[in-house]
Amino acid sequence: MIGTYELYFDRVISFGVAFGILMSSQLIGFGWAGLLQPVMIYPSRTVFPEVLPSVSLLTSLFKVGSESEDQVRFFKKAFVAVSIYEIFPTYITPAFQAINIFCLTLPKNQLVTTIFGGARPFEGMGLFSISADWSMVGGRGPLYLPLSTQIHQLVALVVSTLAFFLVYSKSWFGAGLTQNFPFMSASLLTADGKTYPYRQAVNADGTANEEFIQRTGLPFFTATFYVSQILATKSTNSEEIDPHRLVCLKYKNFPLWGFATITLVAIGLTFGISSLSNSGISFVGLLVALIASFLMTLAVGFINAMTGFTIRFAGGIQMLGGILFPGNVFGNMWFTIYGASSALQGINILKDAKYGQYIHLPQNLVVYSQLIGCTIGSLSTLLVVKPILRNQREVLLSPNGNGVFSGAEFAAFQARSVRLVI
Repeated sequence: MIGTYELYFDRVISFGVAFGILMSSQLIGFGWAGLLQPVMIYPSRTVFPEVLPSVSLLTSLFKVGSESEDQVRFFKKAFVAVSIYEIFPTYITPAFQAINIFCLTLPKNQLVTTIFGGARPFEGMGLFSISADWSMVGGRGPLYLPLSTQIHQLVALVVSTLAFFLVYSKSWFGAGLTQNFPFMSASLLTADGKTYPYRQAVNADGTANEEFIQRTGLPFFTATFYVSQILATKSTNSEEIDPHRLVCLKYKNFPLWGFATITLVAIGLTFGISSLSNSGISFVGLLVALIASFLMTLAVGFINAMTGFTIRFAGGIQMLGGILFPGNVFGNMWFTIYGASSALQGINILKDAKYGQYIHLPQNLVVYSQLIGCTIGSLSTLLVVKPILRNQREVLLSPNGNGVFSGAEFAAFQARSVRLVI
């Protein structure tokens, strides 16, 4: 939200307010995660497959014996090799991120790019591409996700690919090939596929310019963008107690009333910042966002704990904000931050808590380290993002980025915020 404000609406959020937004949204998720630990962390059925590789690594590093020594030596060699290797696909030769033999051999035309291109955001589907970037190869967790989850992901990939081509070629939603729309884009477009003048459609206070919208018409997404949002959105007894939890019982727990206090303080900070910064969202709007974030933390967190699969629900939360509070772009952004981002932070905190339980760390030390991490992380994020927004503005506003920086997420967030409220 902070980057979208500055890039697309020329509204610079002060460092103090930005820090307050980051801290309050994270602490709300932190509080939800803490209150849900008895049902999300303590049972043995909530595995959180994503944390298992790190647990295995620490076990190997600190286990005593010749086998552990061999594993540590191998890890050191692999760590150095990967650190050096990743410099090439990330900075020196970004083309290594996606190599496609069809793009290299077939004549250059839009159809080939649409099907096989994909090295840059929104370039194409990237079918049958080979990636030399391990961060992309391992991004879906092939080494730790359950086989059933990976099969479901593969089926979803095939179905979504076919759906993309179908809705674009048939021009469903009135935003496809017939209307000269691009195949993939997160930008707002006019009825003939040109860039929509969103600045004129939004007043300075973030409300919709009804006169301009009636004269120009509503903005459009590409047909494939509609489909991507739909697919992303769809997609304890004593004997059930995790044995690692039983080991941790000898340590001092962080009390539930402590998590409740953190949650209440964070909620108070949220309403205070919202009032002082003219956010455009009402008291009721923020309250609904907080309720939604708790429900998403519980539901999506449980699915992630059992299967390792994370549902992308931010678009659904943003749509809910557009329905409940129409004509308010900035209010919709705030609703999304505290409805979706807080829930995502809560799920990440749950993973960390399970990780600490797996390696038998005292719960209070895990909590303190997470609080310190939230604070340092918020400061570091602002210190890094602010200069990037100033110095790489044109790159972030470009459709495809430059291989190192991309504003695709900013563009998608801005486009949804505008389109869903007008």
